[in-house]
Amino acid sequence: MTTGTQTTHKVGNGSSQVSFHYGKALLKLAATYPSLFEAVQESVQNAIDSGADNIVVAIDRKERSITIADNGEGVTRAKFEEALSRVCDSMKSSDKLGQFGLGLIAPLGKCELFTFTSCAKRGGEGYLEWKFDTDSVGRQSKTVEVPCRQRSFAFKPAHSNGRAVQGTRLVDWRTQVAIHNYVVDREVSRIQSAESLKEAILDKFSVAMRRNDVAVGVRIIYENGTEEVATGRAKRFSGKKLPDVTVSEIDSGKTTFRLYLAKKSTFGFRGKVVVGLADNDYRFPFSQFAKSVAGLLSEDIVELFKSGVFEGEIITTKPKLHDSRKMFERNDALISFLAVIEQWFRDHGKKYLREVREQRQGERIQNLSLQSLRTVESLLASDAFEGLRKQTIGSFKHGTVGEGHTDPGEGKVVGTQVNPSVSTSAKSGNGSNGSGGHSNAEPDKEKLEHAPFTVAGPKGQQRMVVKGGSRGLQFDHVAMRADGPPWVLEPKNGTIFFNVEHADWIAASAAGDRELMQFQEIGAILALVHHTMPEDFKKVVDIAYGDALAPLSFLICNSPSFNLKARLKANKSE
Repeated sequence: MTTGTQTTHKVGNGSSQVSFHYGKALLKLAATYPSLFEAVQESVQNAIDSGADNIVVAIDRKERSITIADNGEGVTRAKFEEALSRVCDSMKSSDKLGQFGLGLIAPLGKCELFTFTSCAKRGGEGYLEWKFDTDSVGRQSKTVEVPCRQRSFAFKPAHSNGRAVQGTRLVDWRTQVAIHNYVVDREVSRIQSAESLKEAILDKFSVAMRRNDVAVGVRIIYENGTEEVATGRAKRFSGKKLPDVTVSEIDSGKTTFRLYLAKKSTFGFRGKVVVGLADNDYRFPFSQFAKSVAGLLSEDIVELFKSGVFEGEIITTKPKLHDSRKMFERNDALISFLAVIEQWFRDHGKKYLREVREQRQGERIQNLSLQSLRTVESLLASDAFEGLRKQTIGSFKHGTVGEGHTDPGEGKVVGTQVNPSVSTSAKSGNGSNGSGGHSNAEPDKEKLEHAPFTVAGPKGQQRMVVKGGSRGLQFDHVAMRADGPPWVLEPKNGTIFFNVEHADWIAASAAGDRELMQFQEIGAILALVHHTMPEDFKKVVDIAYGDALAPLSFLICNSPSFNLKARLKANKSE
């Protein structure tokens, strides 16, 4: 129809077609897992889902190859081809780890090629190998064909005595993913160590691995020919069980805190908390979860769960797992879930954070005091201060003994220290040698020259208090009155108690480690010298000490000659 100079066209109903390049699309989907570290974990996950109880990962850095082999159920040709036809639409049931069906193609783009070889436990097809060539896949636009061929393998379970039929090779795996010529890019191919990969696998798949008692082994051959092997199974929680806490909210559904108080090891608390969905066995470490919601979760909560004081899991129902499976999708369900965690912290977690901080502060003070006491010990060991040593340590009434000493006899035992302590002779300061440097073999008789220098605190061992021998010096830290003395020497046991409520202690502690050590060393020498003075002099000396301490503490915390921060500040201003 024409009206003047204008023409109108009648547009009919219809549709427009969306098309895409299949090969390039697959490569983009595979990039959901940006590194080989994650791609390998995806293959391990598939092995767990196939019912394997033994999984072996072998990495050859020189050959740039990786194999992941398992003894699971294997897969038939029909099942595998169905999986290829349903990428992004997982075939797995809800009790399986996988959800998005992308793990199968995860190595694409990170290597020249990889093969998937499998033999179904039930079926007569034998071993079939599919070859995924990155370049070939990337060139195919309309559809993607993956070549398949028969392999002359025969399954031989580990520790069996089976023999291969002529022309076949015995293998102890039913499925193997073999990655060839992985990329040189260090970030994409970075797998720091066998131990780190093993731990990541145990963290993420612990639920299913515990249920099926799955063992995983990782072996890396480095470029120089050296090898590293790490093996393990998912450990069951072994700490003290806390009551489960379950909170129900409309947006986040049901959230359950299933936590245990972790056992303390030589290196402190090492517990791990994982996060996940109630209907999916997949878990990720709380540290990874906290990173994904940075700024949305309070720092106190992150500190508590990363402290290692807990082990266990936090599981919820309504948040949705992100395609990358490193986080939850940001939506109302996630925000509600975070609010539930905040509420749990206010109701149940705060007290544990206080304990964690007190423990850390106690360990910090003990470690710094150990260094300070070694300095004092060195001073007293020098010839120049032999008199000070005799008048102080030589005058103490009681000593202490730990493991590795001869039995002092009931007549000499006065009691047991209230707090454990660490000796200055302990190499690492972790309490491994609280006996003052003696071997574990019990000596025939007490060593009269033994003079332990120890620091009481959260680490170390209980020591027996004895009469006479094994007299030394100990640092301890107590909360006295704020207006009380900064330190007190108890001459019977040879213990210097530092007052952690004193203003000068608090100032030195806040100034830094160096300043706190200086404060203790000066305080220890003043306390020991004070002990050598006649009783009628001490009152006058106490007044002089009191007048001198405040300005001395100020110098320790603020003078560039003492304080490193002040010195750096002075250098900047020049």
